Amino acid sequence: IEAMSRGVPVISTPVGSLPYCFEDGKEIMFFPINDTNKAYDQIMYYLSDPTKFDEIRKSAFDKVKHNYTSDIFFKHIFEL
Repeated sequence: IEAMSRGVPVISTPVGSLPYCFEDGKEIMFFPINDTNKAYDQIMYYLSDPTKFDEIRKSAFDKVKHNYTSDIFFKHIFEL
């Protein structure tokens, strides 16, 4: 989330809450655990398609900006 908040595209394994919070291919690129070939393929995909790279980066940035700020977090916690 921190990387996304800075506009950095993320490639990750689908661990923890990431698959529930972010859509694969829209805001993040997932690769299976221990599959370095797939991780490499994801990196090469980003490098080969700058338009898609930018779309995913912007989509993640916007989602984090509107859903994962400290203000939103505290508001949610204290309204419960």
